[in-house]
Amino acid sequence: MKMKNYALVYTIAKMLFLLFFFTGCNSNGVEVTIKNHDTIAIDSLELNVTGNKYFLGSLSSGESKSTNVFVSGESHIEINHSGKQKLLVDVYLEPGYRGNILVDMTADSVINIVPEIKITPF
Repeated sequence: MKMKNYALVYTIAKMLFLLFFFTGCNSNGVEVTIKNHDTIAIDSLELNVTGNKYFLGSLSSGESKSTNVFVSGESHIEINHSGKQKLLVDVYLEPGYRGNILVDMTADSVINIVPEIKITPF
């Protein structure tokens, strides 16, 4: 009888571990907030990461917009807008990372990055 109880407890513990592990890996991604510090609007704003693109539209002077990004492999963030050159957000992301990144930018440059990334999947 004792052996059946241990087997049942072991099976339940194993299932709970797998459940928490795999749901933890499917986190809410990394929330990226872009703030426009320029005197002009930034149009057609797009964030690119490995495996995904996120369209944020226009960003007026002083305005911020946020989105959760999900990467499919090792990645940084590139910002595209209005046909201008790509701007690099120098951060390192992998699948399962979560947290927040605040990016202050103008139409021509990224002026500040504040990353708060959690590396563990839990």
